[in-house]
Amino acid sequence: MGVSDTQNGTTVTVDSVTVGNSTVWMLVKVSGTYTREKEAHYHFDGMDLTLDPDPDAVKTPGGYSLDYPYVGVAEDGTLTMLVRFTIDLAGQSSLLDGTRQATLVLADLMYSDSLQMQGSWTLTFPLEPGEAGAVRTLEEIQVPAMDLGTRETRIISLRDVEISATDITYVRSRENQSWEPSRCALVLKDGTVVEQSSGASRFRDEGYTQWSSVYYWQVPVDLTQVTAVRFGDTEIPLN
Repeated sequence: MGVSDTQNGTTVTVDSVTVGNSTVWMLVKVSGTYTREKEAHYHFDGMDLTLDPDPDAVKTPGGYSLDYPYVGVAEDGTLTMLVRFTIDLAGQSSLLDGTRQATLVLADLMYSDSLQMQGSWTLTFPLEPGEAGAVRTLEEIQVPAMDLGTRETRIISLRDVEISATDITYVRSRENQSWEPSRCALVLKDGTVVEQSSGASRFRDEGYTQWSSVYYWQVPVDLTQVTAVRFGDTEIPLN
């Protein structure tokens, strides 16, 4: 990728991008004349990502957010950030459904509460849908779930399950809205387990019959290395 912008002697580069159904991971590197500190308490005071075409205008999705799951400083002083963009599309559309133009705008590099470098950096790059097979689909699966009110457990059905490199989406009926599926994870060929992190749920239809959920993986994964999806102790092979 290697898209860069330089302001006031500081260069910000989007080094690589991983895109899934509802998530974009961006590896961002910062180098230049800002004051270097050993601890990784850096962040940008302002941060926004816009997409063209905008999925907000297509399927009226839910909210979106940007965060920093990882920040580190390399031995050469290069600041490295993993920036994650998540959006609740309720399974109605996908960031993988076509090529989009993404524009990341970052303002004022901070260290804790101290301004390190004032400026605004604009980085524009394509979001490519990737190759066929970038999403694993399961029409319907049975998983363990718990009633959030009574703490009872039972098996429920999840439909329209889609697993991408960055997240999982699925739908359950209105009757099962209060039944939360056990925590989800992906199992890789080498035995590594990548668990879900945050997520969101909402009705995706006007009749309020389809309760849609999206959960984001803690790190992006290579789907060619995934052998199964796991809900609690229930493991479902992915061929």
